[in-house]
Amino acid sequence: MVKGSMDKIVAGILIAVIVIAIGVFAYYSLSKNEKESAILIVSYENEKYSYSISDLKNLDDFSGSGGYITSHGFIRGPENYTGVRITELLGKIDATGDYKLEVIAKDNYSVNYTIDEIEGNVTVYDISRNETVTGGVTMILAYVENGNYNFDDGPLRIAYVNDQGAITSSKLWAKWVVELKIIDDE
Repeated sequence: MVKGSMDKIVAGILIAVIVIAIGVFAYYSLSKNEKESAILIVSYENEKYSYSISDLKNLDDFSGSGGYITSHGFIRGPENYTGVRITELLGKIDATGDYKLEVIAKDNYSVNYTIDEIEGNVTVYDISRNETVTGGVTMILAYVENGNYNFDDGPLRIAYVNDQGAITSSKLWAKWVVELKIIDDE
């Protein structure tokens, strides 16, 4: 009889530990989801706006295919990207007049873009590395590459895409993006 009582006590303690563990796990999971950290800062003048990946996904998404030609003439891609149009993201902020966009990566590398480049008026190449047209592409802040949220140059990168697999200059593609700064172009 003592052994049976001891088994019940051990079973009761085991069940209590499991219930407590589930409660702790649920608490931390909910806390993490509620406090999703910002992965992007957009700034203009004295204002800063923080975006989590969920915030970006809640904006109108845009998908297309794009790749780039390196300074050595190698072509990477095209790959399929999904993200948010830079024009839409900047439209949430009341930037007026002439401005440029500084894109900053997590390693502090930065690239400046003109309004024409933001609007997709850039040189497009064919697979033979020949210039074909100017324009016809959309600049996006990509958070998905080929269906994956966790990709080598992410979680956010600048991509130029269209529905035909546009190839543009690698100088236009910024990886590991963490900040967008709108700068008055005076």
